[in-house]
Amino acid sequence: MGEGATDNVYLKCAIRSLAAEHPKLAPVERDRKLDYPVHFFKYTPKARELLGLRGGSSYIKAFLEHWKVDFEKYPHRPINHPVIVLIDNDDGATHIFKLLKSKFNVTADLKTELPFYHLGDHLYLVKTPAKGDDGKSSVEDFFSPALLDTKIDGKVFNRDKEHEAPGEYGKTIFAERVVRQQAGTIDFSGFGPILTRIEAAIGHYAAETAEKAAIKV
Repeated sequence: MGEGATDNVYLKCAIRSLAAEHPKLAPVERDRKLDYPVHFFKYTPKARELLGLRGGSSYIKAFLEHWKVDFEKYPHRPINHPVIVLIDNDDGATHIFKLLKSKFNVTADLKTELPFYHLGDHLYLVKTPAKGDDGKSSVEDFFSPALLDTKIDGKVFNRDKEHEAPGEYGKTIFAERVVRQQAGTIDFSGFGPILTRIEAAIGHYAAETAEKAAIKV
């Protein structure tokens, strides 16, 4: 689960492009559709109603804060797979880092570089790899500068704009009209470290699950 729907577009396209390097995430074609071994969270009205998730770090923080209580409300709750939350490693994450320390006793900040942070049971957090002296990064930073400079109808991309503004376009148009439409020619190699972190979280959960199953035998 990323911070918004655009992250799903980026990750799906990156996984398809880098399938040879990340076979655990590679999709398989079934009935003329691509079936991904990982499932991507959909930001729908139902998600807003049940989980309060609308995209953005503040809603991610609330989800993490209440996930255990909410999860335990359901008598039947199989946890065959991990839930992995991907966040931007930027100023918006600072309140999430504070929550990790106070609620989960997990230390993370802009410069920590663990591949993932295990928050208990099936819940994991992955942050985008640190960049520059201050460590700040967002998922768009892993595209090439040339791609980020793509103009659409004479407008330039502004990642801070959720909606169109004079002379600018936002993340949704960038994801749909630049990334998705040009996926076959885009260099997604910058996303390799992010996909490696996701694979690491999946591998950790699989190992823990296997160990618990062996103990029960």
